[in-house]
Amino acid sequence: MSEGSERSGLPDVDLYDKLTSPHRSLIWNIVASKRWEKGGGDVMVGDLVVEEERDKSVKHSQRSNKKVLEVTAENISGYTMKDVVISLPGSKVVVPSVYVGLYADACREIGLLGEGVEMDMKALFSSTVKDFNLGGDYRRILGEARDMDCEVLEVSVGNERRQAGNERRQRAVSC
Repeated sequence: MSEGSERSGLPDVDLYDKLTSPHRSLIWNIVASKRWEKGGGDVMVGDLVVEEERDKSVKHSQRSNKKVLEVTAENISGYTMKDVVISLPGSKVVVPSVYVGLYADACREIGLLGEGVEMDMKALFSSTVKDFNLGGDYRRILGEARDMDCEVLEVSVGNERRQAGNERRQRAVSC
């Protein structure tokens, strides 16, 4: 239990994070799925990308310390889907205006936001108790494996109740 939680009589911060993380991941998955339905594997204006270089137009997420940039018609050609990130819900993440409706629909779908209530990410994931503020983060939609070697192996798997010579063969990939 964290020191702050013991003093306040509130649940452990780690437990709180474990209880809220599945909901935030579910929201992220719903938003990512709807984003994919909308634009497929093409980068769209309004998508977010993690920007490595310092730029005056870059917005910051205080928790993850990642700098994100909103894709515009002018810079869209410089990015691929491997660059696109979606905000993991939290009070300190950037949510582009084209995504607000997707987050609102996802929150309504799982019961975190009532009908007719306007989406306010900061209010939804903030708390007056400092330990319970959920700052958020950014996750890539697509990943890419790099610098790895693989080989295909043939593996024999025996059954505990097998009869003589009755073995099953399986293909396994070891990376």
